[in-house]
Amino acid sequence: MLINLPNEAQLLLCCAFSEMDEETTREAKSLLENPLDWPMVLEVARGQGISAILYRNLKRVDDGGKVPEVYFKDLQMSYFRTAIYNIQLREAAGEVLKALESRGIKVIVLKGLALSETVYKNVAVRPMSDVDLLVHKQDIGAVSEIFFRSGYVYNFKDKLFGNALSTEEILSFTRSGNAINFQSDKGHTFDVHWELTSLQDRFKIDLEEIWANSVPGKIAGIDVLLMSPTDQLLYLCINAARNLYFPLTCLCDITAVIKLYERQINWDYITKNASKWLAKNAAYYALFLTKHLLGASIPESVLDEISPKGFTGLVFKFGKEDILYRKNNLMEGTCLPLIRLVLRDRFRDRVTVFLSIFTSWSSLVKISCSQMSKIPIIRWLINPFRLLIKGIIALLLLLWRVTVKQKELAR
Repeated sequence: MLINLPNEAQLLLCCAFSEMDEETTREAKSLLENPLDWPMVLEVARGQGISAILYRNLKRVDDGGKVPEVYFKDLQMSYFRTAIYNIQLREAAGEVLKALESRGIKVIVLKGLALSETVYKNVAVRPMSDVDLLVHKQDIGAVSEIFFRSGYVYNFKDKLFGNALSTEEILSFTRSGNAINFQSDKGHTFDVHWELTSLQDRFKIDLEEIWANSVPGKIAGIDVLLMSPTDQLLYLCINAARNLYFPLTCLCDITAVIKLYERQINWDYITKNASKWLAKNAAYYALFLTKHLLGASIPESVLDEISPKGFTGLVFKFGKEDILYRKNNLMEGTCLPLIRLVLRDRFRDRVTVFLSIFTSWSSLVKISCSQMSKIPIIRWLINPFRLLIKGIIALLLLLWRVTVKQKELAR
């Protein structure tokens, strides 16, 4: 872990593990002996989605009552709220999965629910907002029917459809997407995927490989399929990149998977498929941050093999100390477009991202002739130059930070 972080940040990182080892427990107890800014601890924990696991771990290590009662109760309430919602979501998922099983529809349970049951093994510590499922494209129509019979509606761009749709209708609605969203009147949300990539992110995840490597498991007492540990790890890295490595829970997930499946993870497969799936940069930054923030056991040879070269490889290396204090994501300290560019492996994908930064042509087309004035046109024309200047400033600031850091290390 990073030793130059404030005590509050070090405590948060110590208590972000699904299971704390003896060394981490001792470190957390030692940190509790110091005066801490507890309002800041709670604010950052809430923003990073780790309030529940922080409560669980503080309850284990604080045997001397060092945590003020008012803040401890606040964390306790967060823990119970997470538990109640997750239990309700798990029960709803069990009903859906049982219906899918009865129709013989194969499904891989993804992300939150799968991690909660198989990795964290505690329904309260890993917050979930929805349930993600992966099905075969040809089964989408049948899946849609099951959801509608269970009282769900299909939400597409805030338009609700209360009747079952065929596979062709769904694909026509979601032409550039990879999932369909179902909502219940109880607030439960399911994202049913038939692809794990989209035109926007440019990754090339091999679905055939994912399905071939999937392993049997149980979720809510129902027989389902799960990603293999190695596929799950690489997919979590990609998903973390999509969210720009925010909140901290995305790195906690990676750490938990590595710790639980350390002997089963095929690192050669990770390096090979990170390149094959056009996700080398995305995987590198996820693993780099996880190793240096949470001390995950990741071979240096793996990081060396997928490490971006030149400036691309420096973007996060000198900003990792600030990750816990971002209100939204890592990008507040750097130019957001710049980071999106370096997360792409191929030059042509970087060009696509660069072009997508600007106001789209479609927005200009939507302006009627009567509404068209000089101001929106001028703004549209100068936006590329504004972003370019912003990117150059961010680049100069980053290079300055690198120079200062290297001088500090040389002393």
